[in-house]
Amino acid sequence: MKIAAIFALGLGLVFSSFGSDATSVNAFTETLSRGPWAELPVRAVALVRHAKVRERQATTVAAVKAALGLNPAAATAVVGAIARAVPDLAAVAAETAAAEQPKQAPEIALAAAAGARSATADIVVGVCRAAPAQYEGVAVAVSEAVPRSGKEILRGVAIAQPDLKARIDQVVAGYSGHVPSVALVLAQAIGAGTGPDSRRAGTAPIGEPPRDPGHGITPPGHGGTPPGQYKRTRNPEL
Repeated sequence: MKIAAIFALGLGLVFSSFGSDATSVNAFTETLSRGPWAELPVRAVALVRHAKVRERQATTVAAVKAALGLNPAAATAVVGAIARAVPDLAAVAAETAAAEQPKQAPEIALAAAAGARSATADIVVGVCRAAPAQYEGVAVAVSEAVPRSGKEILRGVAIAQPDLKARIDQVVAGYSGHVPSVALVLAQAIGAGTGPDSRRAGTAPIGEPPRDPGHGITPPGHGGTPPGQYKRTRNPEL
């Protein structure tokens, strides 16, 4: 109770001086540093929940930056906690975290989507924009976290990577609008843009049935193993 009271008092002091982004991050860093590392995600959620509605987005950005500044390895845990507690801010938290830790982008997107499935497309857009080089890994990770969401994920990729939109649409059209798997569609869409001589080994031509992924297509890695609570499913979306 004493710790909770001290933290609540700290929140009051933080929000009374809420101003510029830099000021907010500095204030949140001080507040979040008070307590065990294991409670960092919970304290970050408390900051977001205690903010006024009109300030919640800015608070989420500042809270995530402060938390990751203290412990970059906590990115997935912090984003996942915020996504579960405040689903409408999952994409904001994920995009902010991915911008701070782009190498963790797939795991961050996976954690956010697992916590807020209704925000899948927005999460993909935000994280792919924050870490554009990781868009393929991000899309595949989210597809494993949220099965049967292939169309939403591909739509998010097309928004973040507009140069791919026409090729993605062409591949999906070749399957009569059906998405066999996000990894396969992206592999074919990317291959379609590099010419017939440089397509990925094992990638079926657009419109043909997918080949066995074990004979050429290797889905991109996710840059690490996410926490246990975000275990991936191997079932492709139908």
